[in-house]
Amino acid sequence: DRLLAREKVHATHDLAEKLGVHHGGPLVRIDRLRLADGIPYVFERQYYDHAVFGRLLEIDIHGSLYQLLVREFSADLHHSVQVLRAVRPPREVAGKLRISTDVPCMFLESLTANAADRCLEVLQAHYRGDRYTFRVDSGRSTAASPTHWRSP
Repeated sequence: DRLLAREKVHATHDLAEKLGVHHGGPLVRIDRLRLADGIPYVFERQYYDHAVFGRLLEIDIHGSLYQLLVREFSADLHHSVQVLRAVRPPREVAGKLRISTDVPCMFLESLTANAADRCLEVLQAHYRGDRYTFRVDSGRSTAASPTHWRSP
């Protein structure tokens, strides 16, 4: 992994709404590039409320950011909601991934929240469509799981 940038930015309307901060309020933005054999596969951009996670601008960031958030901030990373869609990468992202803007990417937005359902992180990632495959496994329903229907 390569840390490309970390900076204090102002919350857009969309990010302010998701992170529960004021529009224009301070956020921490972290840009990272995930590599395999020196080839960029994923460009990640993560946003955090500066009031809570401002020290991310000062401390050493390497390895798992989630482990760092738990260790350094006692963050309660309880659950996340992830949305995937196919996109053409913006020019800035395509340049970092060393691809053309015509190469499709999978765009992932993940909102990670605590047990009280407060969003702590917005992650936006572009996965190279020519190098990355997603696999989803799901289990079958069992009698112990509350997924069966009952008649009224």
